[in-house]
Amino acid sequence: MMASLFASAIGIYLYIGCEMGALIIGWILGGFVGIGTLITVFGIGYCVQITFKIFRFDINALRHRNLKQGLIFMNECINN
Repeated sequence: MMASLFASAIGIYLYIGCEMGALIIGWILGGFVGIGTLITVFGIGYCVQITFKIFRFDINALRHRNLKQGLIFMNECINN
């Protein structure tokens, strides 16, 4: 999702679309949709995008881990 945010101009709309999908599924399952929920759905994507620009987040600098590497890293952090 973060890669799509930087890769194209439609990244923010993809992010909002995913949030809207979660909102609709939650509503169908009986959840309450209030003003806070709507603000979160429409505001979270813009907040993430602004935060990434402020801190000059570089998606290419990320080092991805698989599940095993992630568990080893967490174990090292806990034990040290």
